[in-house]
Amino acid sequence: MPEPEAPARYDATARALHWSVALLVLLQFPLAVYMDRFVEAFSQEQFRLYSLHKTIGVAILLLVVVRLGWRLVSPPPPLPASMPAWERRAAHTGHAALYLLLLAQPVVGLLHGFASGFPTVLLFGVTVPSLLATDKALTDLFGTAHFYLGWTFLAVVALHVAAALRHRFLLKDEILSRMLPGAR
Repeated sequence: MPEPEAPARYDATARALHWSVALLVLLQFPLAVYMDRFVEAFSQEQFRLYSLHKTIGVAILLLVVVRLGWRLVSPPPPLPASMPAWERRAAHTGHAALYLLLLAQPVVGLLHGFASGFPTVLLFGVTVPSLLATDKALTDLFGTAHFYLGWTFLAVVALHVAAALRHRFLLKDEILSRMLPGAR
């Protein structure tokens, strides 16, 4: 009986970028809920937390642009030939959705901040000049879009994690090890 095929791994740079983005995304959701629901509105603490949230969002955006650039010069390993066609399509669709949301969410968040008229201050005192005039209708539009994109993003991330865990624990294949740090 032939040995099962071992899937190729993502390279160290792709893995580092993946896990850096994943960690920052995992920080963003509880931070967003906390700063919006449990901190006094318009307080200094809320302003500092919003600045942290924006900084993390910009970092995610920059890392994702680097990650997409890296994919151009170092394409991801192919999926195993034994994987069913429907699963390949689902994997490609899921990854495309993740990248789209990873780009759209911080951009929409920044546009929301610009339209609100509040200064967009990142950590270390860097102020990003507004690209938009203060506009209540745009603030509401971008705020609503940011909110729903966030929950959509959370659902897609949950599906991504569930798929990885399915491969690891139900199918007992090596798909997850392609992205795990230090795995062989």
